[in-house]
Amino acid sequence: MGYSGEALGKALEELEALDPSYKADPESLWSLGGISGSEAVMAYAAHRRGRTGQGVKVAVLDTGVDATISQLPGYDFVEEDTTPQDAFPGGHGTGVAGLVKEVAPGVGIVPVRVCDEGGTCRASRVVRGVCWVVQNRQGPTVVNLSLGGDTPVEALKLALQAALSQGIPVAVAAGNQGNQGSPAHYPAAFDLSGLVAVGALEARPGSPPGWGPAPYSTQGAYVDLAAPGTDLSCPLPGGGAGSCTGTSFATPLVAGTMALWLQVDPSLTPAQVQQRLAQYAKTLSFPPQAVGAGMLDLSQAP
Repeated sequence: MGYSGEALGKALEELEALDPSYKADPESLWSLGGISGSEAVMAYAAHRRGRTGQGVKVAVLDTGVDATISQLPGYDFVEEDTTPQDAFPGGHGTGVAGLVKEVAPGVGIVPVRVCDEGGTCRASRVVRGVCWVVQNRQGPTVVNLSLGGDTPVEALKLALQAALSQGIPVAVAAGNQGNQGSPAHYPAAFDLSGLVAVGALEARPGSPPGWGPAPYSTQGAYVDLAAPGTDLSCPLPGGGAGSCTGTSFATPLVAGTMALWLQVDPSLTPAQVQQRLAQYAKTLSFPPQAVGAGMLDLSQAP
């Protein structure tokens, strides 16, 4: 899959005039308690097999990541400095990064702040963030995009094609507009091989308890996979834990799993990583537009 730098340059020029905004969009604000998303997807089985994501980096393009989470050098495109702190009330990127580390405790988190303290993510910043990851990456890398909106931005599509063509798989939130008619959510709705759009699941009572699509999770033909996203336990800025809900938080469980696959075989293409995720997903009795290939499952592999 190629892309031309010239096309990206032209698309960026057009973007400067419009610059729509995306949102880092938690479905609900933080509360106490929460379930372990990594346990629900059986990450401990992968850890027992020696899969921790060691040697792999996950770039978290978000509201920044609090210093209480161990991280590698990153960049802040909001304040144009090298301190991408999380200024979103209650945190967003911090929770996302913490969930990546739950699944893949050995990864290096690369914080890239593209969203401001209000959760607004200018499309131009997201594009620059993706390009920065492509230019600065060293070794196997995954991108996590727990953000989006209703505008398909050509420059972002081109930047993501560049990342994918460089072997960087991308996990992206499917959106939280399931209760508003499920409008297409970008960049999740871009049809790019190796870009995995993640829907959110919630625990359903029963014996044993099951999992089903969360009502807020946006549905569509582009949904590739589903992961727990409701009432997950995740870290807060400054330390401590809260509970967070939204496709924003299902996504890093998948990004962490992508890192485990790249630890096993760094030569896997993004399309092959996506295929492995689907192959080992747990089948759910819900339509694919709600859950894609099924529920993320690490019990058998990697």
